[in-house]
Amino acid sequence: MPDSALLLIENGVYAAIKSDDNSEIWTGLPDNVKLYVLESDLDARGISADEIDARFTSTDYSGFVDLVERYPAVQSWV
Repeated sequence: MPDSALLLIENGVYAAIKSDDNSEIWTGLPDNVKLYVLESDLDARGISADEIDARFTSTDYSGFVDLVERYPAVQSWV
C-alpha cells in the first residue's frame, strides 16, 4: 500500500490531543500513514501545539493544499 495521510480538521482536531484514549486510535494505524492536524482549527478551539500527540504534524491551509496535491485520492467524512 502506498503512503497515506490523515488530516484532522474542524472538531476532529480534538482526537489529536494527548490522552490514553486517543493514543489507542493512532497506535493501530500502519506506519506509512502520516498524521496531520489543521493549525487554524486547533487555534479556533484553544488547543495549543504542546497538547497534541507527537505523531501529528500541524499544518496551515497552504500545507492542506500541498497534501491534496500530494495524495491522489482525497476523502472527507463529516
